[in-house]
Amino acid sequence: ADHTVCVAGSRLILMGGRGHPSKGNNGHYNDVHVLDLLAQEWTRPSGQPADGRAAPFAPLSTPLWNHAAVAVESVPSYKVFVFGGQKAMLSYSNALSVLDTGRMYWTSTQVVG
Repeated sequence: ADHTVCVAGSRLILMGGRGHPSKGNNGHYNDVHVLDLLAQEWTRPSGQPADGRAAPFAPLSTPLWNHAAVAVESVPSYKVFVFGGQKAMLSYSNALSVLDTGRMYWTSTQVVG
């Protein structure tokens, strides 16, 4: 619950969220899952940082729920912008993170103002 989903071209990208205590799972998530809308297959993508080393998967910078996300068409690949959300009970994020969907790698930006 409380995750976000964006459509970036032919991919649906699901990020973050949390479990529900009544279901026996109150964990908080930083995972990213991708549905290829053409092949109808889910994957948990590997990340590819600028230095070329492979990451096990492309996680959010911190577990988040109740955050906002939007996919923006960009060259050469879509960018997904994630803002705010909760990191823990009564702990809120003011961070802006950007997912490069070509490399499936997150960068954090400093917001001033």
